[in-house]
Amino acid sequence: MIRILYIIRALQQGGAERQLIQLAAALDKSRFIVTVATMYDGGELWRELAGVPDVTLVSLHKRGRWDLVPFGYRAFSLVHKLRPDILHSYMTGSNELALLLGRIVGARVVWGLRVADLDLSHYGWFPQALFRLGALLSPYPDLIISNSHAGLHYHQTRDYAAGRMIVIPNGIDTTRFQLDAAAGCEQRRAWGIAHGTQLIGIVGRLDPVKDHPTFLRAAALLVTSLPGVRFVCVGSGPATYRATLQRLATELGIANHMLWVDNSDNMVGVYNALSLLTSTSLSEGFSNVLGEAMACGLPCVATDAGDSAWIMGDTGVIVPPGTPSDLAQAWHLMLTGDPAGRSEMILQRRERVLCCFSLGSLVDQYSLCYEQLLANRA
Repeated sequence: MIRILYIIRALQQGGAERQLIQLAAALDKSRFIVTVATMYDGGELWRELAGVPDVTLVSLHKRGRWDLVPFGYRAFSLVHKLRPDILHSYMTGSNELALLLGRIVGARVVWGLRVADLDLSHYGWFPQALFRLGALLSPYPDLIISNSHAGLHYHQTRDYAAGRMIVIPNGIDTTRFQLDAAAGCEQRRAWGIAHGTQLIGIVGRLDPVKDHPTFLRAAALLVTSLPGVRFVCVGSGPATYRATLQRLATELGIANHMLWVDNSDNMVGVYNALSLLTSTSLSEGFSNVLGEAMACGLPCVATDAGDSAWIMGDTGVIVPPGTPSDLAQAWHLMLTGDPAGRSEMILQRRERVLCCFSLGSLVDQYSLCYEQLLANRA
């Protein structure tokens, strides 16, 4: 049995956190003993992971950025007790901690990279310093796994050790995410959206990197030609930023066309309620949202950020980031195009996810990596 300890900052709602939960749950427990340790308590996804059978979940109870000595003692005590064969961490901060702990107890260390095209100038000195530290330490983990080709390139061009890096794309749970007209109708009823109304959605946290202003400006352009269309923003974020976006919607004259929804526990219903999904990200690694929507057969329009073009292949439309007019034009084309081939395209979108981005493929690739790391050590 291979003992694996995953380390992540916290279990907030996010793509990396969701992928960790899916991987930990799906690994073959006859081959792997799985423990997940969070640096900080809580998070929206804590309860979900706590309910996964045969996965141990613990918190290291970090109290803040400068809680170093007590936190370090708790972390060392955990790895000394568990004696993991592999320490697999997710993202900056957790990666550097895993390297230190792994070298102390003699475990193989795997770093997880989840970002691409990140403009560090928008962040404070501490995240910038952590990123530089990660680059300096990158020759020392046994393996570095990026979830996107864009992320691999981004880190390689910023002095990360290229020889230790590979790409394993995210896996989509296609058993959960699939076409479900009844779930979509129920979600529309909950939102007060009529059955025949065209509904364009954006799903993601309210963060400047997701570029919701471009979504809103494109919406204002589209309603001049399709006045009945509605728009929904699904995702949480700082109240001040939400208010800023809502003011912009009012200034653009589309407030009555907009619906603002916090994070949903029923994403299958959300995707199936939409006529079209959009990602307007300025920076992206691997977009789980695109993969999940495609698994539900949903048409997608996305900006050319991260691996979005690769994910969609020829099943969607790509536009340059920050171009509301191009986005509105793509929406119009998708919503008013010939309906004859729509059923076939639904199948093609789902088939692409099944072929290239299945959860089973993700689990198989990680399992093989873990076993090879230990075989090489032997």
